[in-house]
Amino acid sequence: MFDAVYAAGGEENKAFYKQAAYFVMEAFSHYKTIGATHEGRKLLEANGMEDSPGVVSGKDTTGFAERLRQATAKHRHWDREIL
Repeated sequence: MFDAVYAAGGEENKAFYKQAAYFVMEAFSHYKTIGATHEGRKLLEANGMEDSPGVVSGKDTTGFAERLRQATAKHRHWDREIL
């Protein structure tokens, strides 16, 4: 069980990317907090969730950890529209 998902990105591997995209989408559908920086933001953009409540992203980690902590403290984001 987990409270939030953080996607950091990494090497391009199609099989892993597909599984990661599925995992992020499942977390999204359960109203969990999702955070992404660097290449991990592609997972949010590909699914059109980057501007949704409880989704925190950034080009780098400046201020990111605090925003992610605040979003995670809310536990679930019931005001999110499920895709």
